[in-house]
Amino acid sequence: MENYQQENEQLKEELTEANEKIEALKEKLGSWRRKAENRPPRLQGAIRQGFDQQRKVHYQVYIVNVPQDLEMKEILKEIYLFLQTVKPYLFSRMDYSQKYDGYLIQVEQSKNWDLNKGFFKD
Repeated sequence: MENYQQENEQLKEELTEANEKIEALKEKLGSWRRKAENRPPRLQGAIRQGFDQQRKVHYQVYIVNVPQDLEMKEILKEIYLFLQTVKPYLFSRMDYSQKYDGYLIQVEQSKNWDLNKGFFKD
């Protein structure tokens, strides 16, 4: 009976891993399909993203619409609330943009990637 339970648990874990891989492949397929159809990429709200090889970070930039005439302490409180929605990314910098009429918030996450060596494991 114990062997059956262990085997059942192992199969559940394998099924969960397989489902996660399937979802990741669906996202990749969608990305390539959008590229082939000349449609814009889906960045889940980020206006741009990139990778900094020297610092080994993946970064994303978001627009947060907070009135510019608030005191900086109040602005930072609003930015802090926004940052809770993009975890595990961490705050890097913020700048006000007249073009977007909001604050550009850059968040980043450390990655042990090395494009020069072709090493892309998380």
